[in-house]
Amino acid sequence: MNQEKIRSLLIDNARIYVQVADAEDGVPEMAIGDTFIYAIGSDGSPKKMPFMTIITKDYPGFDEDSNLNIDRGFRVNIELGKEKFAEVFGFSPKDFSKNRDSFDFTTRDSFFPHPVYGAHGWLCVVNPADNTDSELVSLVEFAKNRALSRATV
Repeated sequence: MNQEKIRSLLIDNARIYVQVADAEDGVPEMAIGDTFIYAIGSDGSPKKMPFMTIITKDYPGFDEDSNLNIDRGFRVNIELGKEKFAEVFGFSPKDFSKNRDSFDFTTRDSFFPHPVYGAHGWLCVVNPADNTDSELVSLVEFAKNRALSRATV
């Protein structure tokens, strides 16, 4: 599944803001080309933190575990929360550090905890394709509904 198809799962919802960062946004140069997806709060403004991102490159010194720069890969990152994260991985986010070594963060088309934000309930997949497409659609829908329910508070 390509980035455009993933964004299309969310872009038609008036309560979701999809930002593909560019130079005019005032974002750091490193973020240009990456996608940030926010729930719109009850005040009509996007929440401060995205519930999903699509990252197109490694962030040197911070997030390099997936080796996205090697094959021009991209990684979809989704905030699931504690319960859904535990359901998917069989352990809670607080136990991520104990389980970190059992994941190869360079694997393509496979779900794993986010290498940096796994301890906060984030899941990710690099270059989603046949193996993960249908589950990815379900996880995006789950995360969207979760973010929207939290945005009205």
